[in-house]
Amino acid sequence: MIPEATLIALCSRFQQAPYTLVGDSKQLPPYVGVRDVPKSVALCSQSVLDVAHRMENAPVCKVSTVYRLHAGLMMISSEFFKQTAKRHANGIASKFAVAPQNAQSRGTVRVPQRHRALRALRQICDGFPHSNAIEAKAVRVLVCLLKAKGIPAEDILILAICLYRDQKYLCDRILQDTQVSVATVDSAQGRERSIVIVCTTRTHIDRNSNHTFFADPKRLNVALSRARDGLLLLGCILDLQVVPLYQ
Repeated sequence: MIPEATLIALCSRFQQAPYTLVGDSKQLPPYVGVRDVPKSVALCSQSVLDVAHRMENAPVCKVSTVYRLHAGLMMISSEFFKQTAKRHANGIASKFAVAPQNAQSRGTVRVPQRHRALRALRQICDGFPHSNAIEAKAVRVLVCLLKAKGIPAEDILILAICLYRDQKYLCDRILQDTQVSVATVDSAQGRERSIVIVCTTRTHIDRNSNHTFFADPKRLNVALSRARDGLLLLGCILDLQVVPLYQ
């Protein structure tokens, strides 16, 4: 596998070679940490799929059948981000059943794929809007409930995704003894887990402020498309509804 940020430079070296690119142009472009070479950063921090699309002569084959996600989760991604209809390879699956490995001994757990509001999340931790102790504790409760239902964290079946790095560090501390993976949305791209918990963190959103980061469709698309079986989105509905994307 070749990191996407290196593909453009690689293609320029082998200009006569045919390439087949497989990916999702509606997810986040590659992240380039180096900033002292502006031209290289500008070139390599864009999706190679977008570059190919701008050439206007590249043949495109759109994927219409998917195998990876639960049918209900696939519909969320397809309906809100792709604007194109996709069908699940297995047809309409059971809405809530999640079968862990060795399901006979561990049982099954019913995980809803729709969002739940926790009103207590309006409390802000330490006065910083980008971390939320109540939300982090709610994640721990969910992890304990999932483990009690037979989904072991040591099998890395649960991934808590945070929109903000401050919340990621806070969840790291609170979940350090659970063996649960915690990641920001940017670092979670390309990773998949059976159960995904998304932390929106914000408890006060100004209707007139700039929501560029929080309401980035590509970032939210990544967050909502990492789960294979169950998706839990934590947040305050009253505040999230201020942002058009979350309405």
